[in-house]
Amino acid sequence: MCAPCWRTVNVCSAETVTVEELRGAGFADGNHFITCACGSVFTGDKRALRCRTCAETEALRLRPILAHRERVLHTYPDWMPEDQRPQRRVVCAACRSDKGRLIVGPRHFDPIMKAQIDTMNYAGDDVGLFEEQGFIDQWGQFLTREDAWIVAKAAHQIIRHVERPGTLYSENLY
Repeated sequence: MCAPCWRTVNVCSAETVTVEELRGAGFADGNHFITCACGSVFTGDKRALRCRTCAETEALRLRPILAHRERVLHTYPDWMPEDQRPQRRVVCAACRSDKGRLIVGPRHFDPIMKAQIDTMNYAGDDVGLFEEQGFIDQWGQFLTREDAWIVAKAAHQIIRHVERPGTLYSENLY
């Protein structure tokens, strides 16, 4: 079948996979004989990594991950007009308490964050426990370490790799 006519591929009666999803999962039509990791030999583009069956399975596995990534990258304040939305960026470290309170600083639990907790406690606030570590974006919205990684990577903010990829640490940023 020619590539321009080939729009979707039936995986099962309930779901279809687009050509773009197949390409993203490592398959493209072509004339080269290639061996897939599953052991089957298929014809595909010389850069193809998977047979069509394996690519369909991978595309379906990636679909919710990519949808989450798009939601994370394109979450903006309601007041911001669509035509004026800049790229989302990670601004600084943050911790969120079990009561929803935020403290922020250059690094998690540095002297600046500790001073904020002391001030809240001194004022008599029941701030709860600050157990969830993450970051905030330029609009003050809390991001988990995993969501912050997505935003920082898209904004080219990661300057070094520490710990495990996919989870952001302050050391990744500065």
